[in-house]
Amino acid sequence: MDRWKLLLVLVAGLSLVSCGGGSGGGGDGTSSGDATSEFTVSTSAGSGGAISPESTTVSAGGRARFNVSPDLGYKVSTIRGCGGTFDGSIYTTGPIAKNCQVTVTFELAARAVPTAFAIDFVNRRLIGQAPRFPAGQKRTNPFVVWGLDNSSYEIIPVPDDFPYYGLYAFDDSRNEVILPSYLDGHLNLTAFDLDSRAQRLLLGYSLNLDPTEWSGARITDIKMSPDNTSLYLMLIYVSATGDWAKNNTVILRYDLAADRISTVINGYTQSGAKVSANSFTLADDGFLVIGTEVPGAIGGDGRLRLIDYQGQDIKEVSEPIDLLPDRIDIAEGSSTAYVVGYDGIAKVNIDNGTQQVISLEKEELFFNVARLGAVFLDTAGNRLLVGDYGFDYIFAMDRDTGSRTEFAASSVGEGKRLIWPRAIELDEGSQRAFVLDDGGYSGEVLVEIDLVTGDRTVLTRFNLFCRYVARDLILDLDGGRLFAVFENAAFEVSLNDGNFTRLDSSDSGACGGSYRFGGGSLDAAANRLLLTDKITDSVLAFDLATKAVTSIHSSAVMDNPADVELDVATGLLYILSQGNGELHSYDPATGIAAVLLDSCPENGGDTNIDWSHGLALDPSNPWIWISGNELMRYDVEAKTCEVMPWRYVDYELGSNIHILDAKATNGGQLYGTKINNVVQIDFASGELITISR
Repeated sequence: MDRWKLLLVLVAGLSLVSCGGGSGGGGDGTSSGDATSEFTVSTSAGSGGAISPESTTVSAGGRARFNVSPDLGYKVSTIRGCGGTFDGSIYTTGPIAKNCQVTVTFELAARAVPTAFAIDFVNRRLIGQAPRFPAGQKRTNPFVVWGLDNSSYEIIPVPDDFPYYGLYAFDDSRNEVILPSYLDGHLNLTAFDLDSRAQRLLLGYSLNLDPTEWSGARITDIKMSPDNTSLYLMLIYVSATGDWAKNNTVILRYDLAADRISTVINGYTQSGAKVSANSFTLADDGFLVIGTEVPGAIGGDGRLRLIDYQGQDIKEVSEPIDLLPDRIDIAEGSSTAYVVGYDGIAKVNIDNGTQQVISLEKEELFFNVARLGAVFLDTAGNRLLVGDYGFDYIFAMDRDTGSRTEFAASSVGEGKRLIWPRAIELDEGSQRAFVLDDGGYSGEVLVEIDLVTGDRTVLTRFNLFCRYVARDLILDLDGGRLFAVFENAAFEVSLNDGNFTRLDSSDSGACGGSYRFGGGSLDAAANRLLLTDKITDSVLAFDLATKAVTSIHSSAVMDNPADVELDVATGLLYILSQGNGELHSYDPATGIAAVLLDSCPENGGDTNIDWSHGLALDPSNPWIWISGNELMRYDVEAKTCEVMPWRYVDYELGSNIHILDAKATNGGQLYGTKINNVVQIDFASGELITISR
């Protein structure tokens, strides 16, 4: 064989090798030598969650599916890669033609604010629980931990059946939160280890309550001794007679080392002195308590008293503190106690009884008190930390100046927090809303809200003699005014400067008055304000020029009228009867009244409207919005009613029920109020978006 023939044989042999052999995987010999049939899809997950599987192999043109699992309190921030789509918790790639990676990042869904808490002073942490926190399709009560000196935040999961306690003590020697509970006559103490997340029962103790004398008991306070050896609890034994004056204040001591509980106070000291209090703190020489008129009540006495740790006697420390005092704290080795009440905060020298008010509610512009959760002194930070579960925040008060600043809150927009924004009006052209808020103990306020930023500006502080419940708000943009309607008073408010004048002639010094208003509507053509009166079951007209009052319509059938709306086009009045759970119409021209609605169908059933309290006419459609326990829409022309579908929204809003008030714009947007929030509403889906909180 010559060399050319040999060369051809060698080339042919190499060709067979490169194709995988003569009769092997090469098939008919037409496949490409560079084809790849499988690819790897890998993943990358940031902190706050996971994605699974970590990687997978996919055939060319195939797709991969990954399960994305945010940690408790987190949500998906971004997810991308491999041309995929994200739906719920599943990420599905596009057709795979090469190796690629799916990347997901997570962010905190919300910083839950534990308005009842304990302090770990060694590790500088604030520790409480987030009630009914969303965990997938479930609700749990995890612990949340805020750093005292930084922005650190941690959520510590708990078992699904772990209860919400609301009172806490911290044992820094064991890194355990001590949790008291009362059930069926038994006092239980549970310890939860923040490191191992294990729980153990410290104590199960029968109080041996005589049912003929006591109907039950409430735990009102708990404190750990500075050396972590003793746990003290205050309870109120509730009299079976229903007479609060016969309630009993009880203080118990639990010895952690000996695992033994003993009674220090059972209504009286050993010397026979009556003890009446709801809260206490541990001073160097004994229990420092706020005296109450009867156990279980707030205020009435307001003196500070000191009970020795053996429970032998009690002595007065101060004169009454006229601030509706409710919580107290004092630092170890200090003689200055800080007393927090619903009308302000004071400090008291327990050696000589002198007291100084350092922060008044009526003077505080932003961080007020409505429902106290916990109070702790942070001496290292020179501040008093106050948790309020009405406003849903923790504020810090400077111990020297009394100034208050935010410590922990979940906010949208800047400005004074809302609590009970029971009525809303819209100025669509200026992209602003107005809400009338009860204000808690700080007084009633009228707040202007920027619908773009959520910022809140107080237009009017009423500071009324009585704490009135807000009922309705009516905007007269052409007249440059608002009408603020409370249960026992109605006011005209200038949009320019917030100044207000009272419309009704009830005695402003009395907390009752001649009327019990529900809601109202402006009859601009007649220059009068229409208001429902629940005392007389009437619709009244207040002449805005003469202040004369006349009755337009009165009927016992219109039981407890909660609101009225005037349809300017037809002249009809629409009236919400809360007593009957009905929507009425009334024609002032003919005197004809009719019942339009007594229930609203929902999922094949009927929703009664007797828990509703507000009406609003839609400016662009023949609809009446009915707000209350459920948000409803009544079509005047079709005579049909719909209920907004139920939906769980998020941790701050909870579900979409309990809309306090709702108003629509000409552009078809719907805004409403919930506790602490102004929201935009999608009625068809039930979705809510927080505009301001």
